[in-house]
Amino acid sequence: MALTVTDIDYDSILSNFRNYLKSQEVFQDYNFDGAAISELLKVLSYNTFYNAFYVNHIANEMYLDSATDRSSVVSRSKSLGYVPSSTTSAHIYVDLEAHVTKGLGEILPPNDTIELLRYSSFSTTINDIDYDFVTPNLNSLEYETDGGDYWTYTKKNVKLLEGRPSRYIFKVLNDYDTYTIPNDNVDTSTLIVRVYPNETSYTYTTYTKVDSMVDGVDGDSNIYWIYEGADGKYYIQFGNGIIGNKLDLGNIISVEYVLSTGAAGNGARYFDVGNYYYSNTNLDESDSLSITSSNYVYLTLRDVSDAFSADNLVRGETSNTTAYVYSHDVTNNLLKLYSSDGDFIFNEKIQEEYTVGANTVFGSEAYITSSKIEISMSTGGGDKESIEDVKFMAPKYYSAQNRLVTATDYEAVIKQNYPCVKSVSCWGGEVLIPQQLGTVFVSAKPKARETLDTWEKDYILQNIIEDKKTISMNVQMVDPDYVYLYFEINAKYWADAASTITDETITVSIKNVISVLNSTKFNDFNKTFYYSSFTSDIDDSNEYILGNETKVWMLKNFEPTLNVPYTANNVYILDYFNPINTGEDYINSFSTKFSVNVGGVTYADCEFSESTIDSSIISVSNTSAVVIADAGYLDSSNGIVYIHNLNVVDTEAVDDNDTKIIKMYANPLYNDIESGRNCILSISSGSDIQTTRIRSNK
Repeated sequence: MALTVTDIDYDSILSNFRNYLKSQEVFQDYNFDGAAISELLKVLSYNTFYNAFYVNHIANEMYLDSATDRSSVVSRSKSLGYVPSSTTSAHIYVDLEAHVTKGLGEILPPNDTIELLRYSSFSTTINDIDYDFVTPNLNSLEYETDGGDYWTYTKKNVKLLEGRPSRYIFKVLNDYDTYTIPNDNVDTSTLIVRVYPNETSYTYTTYTKVDSMVDGVDGDSNIYWIYEGADGKYYIQFGNGIIGNKLDLGNIISVEYVLSTGAAGNGARYFDVGNYYYSNTNLDESDSLSITSSNYVYLTLRDVSDAFSADNLVRGETSNTTAYVYSHDVTNNLLKLYSSDGDFIFNEKIQEEYTVGANTVFGSEAYITSSKIEISMSTGGGDKESIEDVKFMAPKYYSAQNRLVTATDYEAVIKQNYPCVKSVSCWGGEVLIPQQLGTVFVSAKPKARETLDTWEKDYILQNIIEDKKTISMNVQMVDPDYVYLYFEINAKYWADAASTITDETITVSIKNVISVLNSTKFNDFNKTFYYSSFTSDIDDSNEYILGNETKVWMLKNFEPTLNVPYTANNVYILDYFNPINTGEDYINSFSTKFSVNVGGVTYADCEFSESTIDSSIISVSNTSAVVIADAGYLDSSNGIVYIHNLNVVDTEAVDDNDTKIIKMYANPLYNDIESGRNCILSISSGSDIQTTRIRSNK
């Protein structure tokens, strides 16, 4: 008989070997179960099994779809021109105010500026964990007012970036070397790469990162590429003299970057002042910052060299992993690099961004505070791209070819360049009524929030979309439009008198499964709510549930402008994206309570209801009477509610930011609810999820 070679599990391989040898005449008298040859067959089977596993694993890792090791996935995606997103720092824009005390040391005249140097730090707490934020750029605070004992300097929209700045130094020892950044959690978007001619030079050339072949790139272009290596760390590669400038032996490469905690840095609202880098003549470096009850901080004015010698802030190494430190040559305004054993390496002249200008306070005292952010919070932080996301995004990015034509192009390019975006929906103006030809609409949902901030949308339009879109297209970004699903559930469960199952047990089970469904099946574009599937999930949430009766409502939250009357020409538009039921036996809509002003009289405990005369008319009434007979109308077939003739004074409901809102509920015509374009279905959270008391069958 022939030896079977198609089986790959150990037992089958061993059995095949035994059967084959038993069929051979020369082994007719052997006892394969007890003889020594049995052990040899086991060894041979193990060896064959290992080889089969190894070859199968190698074959799987050769293809993006079947690869499981990150190094293999990254390598395959590199051939498609895709670089996985690094950890991304959260950021926020704040307003700063500095008070400079008069009469101490050299006095700053009014109408001048003071400088907040790059990497000045702020601290904050998120979920009881401390985080550092830094200024990635030099900021000049302008004189604003005379405060009597001090002058006030301010600057608005100062960018703060979460993370800790770091720096590494490399020396070019061989042609075409690559240079690995040794740290984890590097935000590659913060890289500043400079190349010095040699150790003794303090002049440098700044190199620019490129992602693809772009117009104007030649052998003299000062560019570099960055890739993720097999060890998960990022490395830098320079040109070869044909594409990109080739480095010379002996060049010094300086790489600065920010080390980030990623998504953990999202959600910061309040900041305390940390370390600031100013010139210092009277204060010692050991002086600490003193935080006062007014949230102001006295600055410890520190020598500029301390910005480089602080632990973990500026470190360097060459290929032999020798650590280096800096000292400050005040006379020549140079930073000198020394090895740990004192050998001189090279000079670096302090450029303007590190220089304390002539207008900076010397020997004076100042304090500074960041404006409290009541609504905005730090956003944009993202963790390193996962293996699954790389496998999903790399082919789409490759098909986009770094240009924006199709809807999937927008999704791939935006998510690659702005990792905090979870999903993207794109559609053309030709599908709208009336049509808006020549316009592309893009809606992006962030990972940890419902909508992007205005500055984030501007950044995506100007820095990601503008250079890649077709010239004739007008691109507009619109916020996701949320339709919340509100449930009334009556679940029946079996429990005998001795059972420990209670109403609360069943309620918790139902709420848990709803929470899972909300995070896995909803909260994204192009999702559909299927009623039968949902009720089945409720039944399966606990083995004691016999069945359930569930009513689903569509919910929209809208924020009225208080104490401002609205007319028929100035309306609130609530789009449910699904038809609304207006049958005689159905309530088409209702709302949470609010107060309105009509003719100078305030009516409390009001709510929206359908008119008793025409079900398409929205009226406002309280327990006493109809307050406003015509407060809007209902386009039931298109699922749109229009609200007008309304002067809201107060509302009963508030959102997560304590903003006054009105919750408007609509009865869907069909139990299955769809979403499209920028509509996102999400299950209403907290008290909005209602479960009625569950009855027991004994």
